[in-house]
Amino acid sequence: MKTHSNFRFYGIASVLLFLTVVIASQSSGNRSRIQIKQQKSSIKPIERIEDLRIINKTSAFSILEIKKISDNLFEITYKNNYSKTITGFEVSIGGMRIQTELILGGDEQQFISSGNTFQKAYAAQEGLDRDGIQILAVVFDDGSSDGDTRYIKEITDYRLGMKTERQRVLALLEQVITFKNQDISTALGELEANISSTAPSTQQESRLDNVQLGIRNERRRMLDEIRILKDKHQHAMIDKEKARQLKEDLLTVKAISENIIRLASVSSRP
Repeated sequence: MKTHSNFRFYGIASVLLFLTVVIASQSSGNRSRIQIKQQKSSIKPIERIEDLRIINKTSAFSILEIKKISDNLFEITYKNNYSKTITGFEVSIGGMRIQTELILGGDEQQFISSGNTFQKAYAAQEGLDRDGIQILAVVFDDGSSDGDTRYIKEITDYRLGMKTERQRVLALLEQVITFKNQDISTALGELEANISSTAPSTQQESRLDNVQLGIRNERRRMLDEIRILKDKHQHAMIDKEKARQLKEDLLTVKAISENIIRLASVSSRP
């Protein structure tokens, strides 16, 4: 039974891990969003990847290798040289700051343990030729951190927002789970509508700080989780077995949510 439970847990968690966190900013420090219609002329193609400037504000999270994939895409292999496990980090690529959040799916197997490597692909950004790549901050599984305190705060603020929203929606989800099997699909649809109605507008999003950004993104992730389950169990209202399976999957999402809240709480304490 335990093996089956773990399989279901990580099966759903693995889907959620495809969701990433990107925090974008211009080199002046003013926050902005990644622009879909960004002018290509402002981003120079990568010529010699080995000539990129690298600045590391951490003491032991290093770049092991940089590999050019195309004129505007490259891959970095990082290595964790700490004795601790890394659960998230932030870098800047030219004028763009990018936070890589490893607690999103509640799966601790995705963390970067001591001595291990982690690969991530990046698109070239404006200012890459001038400002290069900077490793700004890392956070660990015990709540400690290393790097520039400004960017450590960005990560912990984001996680505070994650935790806040996940707790709010989890309380509503727990109410859905208490419904009888034949009513649970309807209750889940009402929960989806409830969460959707509180999503911020595009104008509001332009003014989000990192706590609010964490709230917004977590709200969207939980909406995705709910929609995945609704698509999977389309016939739960008329099929008792499908309704039972839906409740089991909701209990799995509940367990994942509780784990995400626990992991976010470690590093989001005021």
